[in-house]
Amino acid sequence: MQRHQAARAVALRVKGKKESIHEFEEFVNQEGFAETLDRAIANPTTSETVQLEGKLRNLVSVVGCSIPWSPSERHSVMAKLYAMVYHFGLPTWFVTISPAINNYPLMHMMSLGHTPQPYRTIGIAPQHGTIQIQLPSLSERAEMLARDPVAAAQMYERLLEAFLSELIGLSQSHKIRKSHPPIEQRSQGVLGIPVAFLNVNECQGRGTLHMHGGNWADLQPHVLQEFVDDPEATAKICARLDSIVCAFLPDRVWEIHEQFVRDREAGTVRDDPHRDQFALPPTQQKCAQSHK
Repeated sequence: MQRHQAARAVALRVKGKKESIHEFEEFVNQEGFAETLDRAIANPTTSETVQLEGKLRNLVSVVGCSIPWSPSERHSVMAKLYAMVYHFGLPTWFVTISPAINNYPLMHMMSLGHTPQPYRTIGIAPQHGTIQIQLPSLSERAEMLARDPVAAAQMYERLLEAFLSELIGLSQSHKIRKSHPPIEQRSQGVLGIPVAFLNVNECQGRGTLHMHGGNWADLQPHVLQEFVDDPEATAKICARLDSIVCAFLPDRVWEIHEQFVRDREAGTVRDDPHRDQFALPPTQQKCAQSHK
């Protein structure tokens, strides 16, 4: 994909320095330049060609910002980041997503058409209205992932789209036909009311994808810095953060835990293998008491 895109988008531009532009104009307009260029194209390994290439490399740079996954595209993100920071301020959140693609049944179901028969071990058996999927072993999953990187990339794209649209609350602009609604009309996501985001995709050593990104929300970092010494404002900021990010156990878990403690104290604990999972360790029992 990169090779084909580079062939379509390959271009050179003169470096931005004024001296480089004048030197380039004089170099290409000198007598015999066209003939020298034709000889270099016909004989790319001669010393004359090497000298011509070295001269041009000092004056021009390759434009590759539109080539996906290329170093040039990654480098161009810095300019976008500076522009967004200048417009929106510093990001509110820094997010990293590295999904375990080889543990997703959908990815393996997508790759079945490209996987040898011995690895088609996913079975679907409806029971009680649900679908139970038995995954292959870890080594088989790793080999399936290596054999079909396209399915892994498609699965990663679906996960990223779902994260941005459903959890963040702001879809990617090239995935929608209409403009995003005004900020005051947007719904709150898991990180607050979304304003903007900028994400960069990277490849890990095993070839799978992960994402780093900055997310701008309604609570900006400069607000925290300005009111960090104001107790009343700090309390409101903390309340806002607690309304966005919180960790808790459902009330049903606390009820089962308390019933388990009462049964244990009374010596009437039943032999139920599933009850031990609700017996909280001592450090969390204190949290349970404070919660109540």
